[in-house]
Amino acid sequence: MLRGFCDVQIGAMIIHDVSIFRKEANAWAALPSKPRIGADGQQMMGNNGKPLWSPIVEWATREASEKFSISVIEAIEQDNPGQTG
Repeated sequence: MLRGFCDVQIGAMIIHDVSIFRKEANAWAALPSKPRIGADGQQMMGNNGKPLWSPIVEWATREASEKFSISVIEAIEQDNPGQTG
């Protein structure tokens, strides 16, 4: 479930609209993405009926992605306890 968005600064770079999600006891952060648009101009849907999204930027490894996500969630919880829950 989408909980909200935040901006994340890494060195001199600011990443806007990082998505914050929570499902049961798990919270995670995801880099921004954009809808995949079909030839008809509508957002494409997957076989499961959910909208398809394309990454704008992405981490080169799953490990880097998980480290980023953990760091973002920890920072949010440190500054705003309970905001990801």
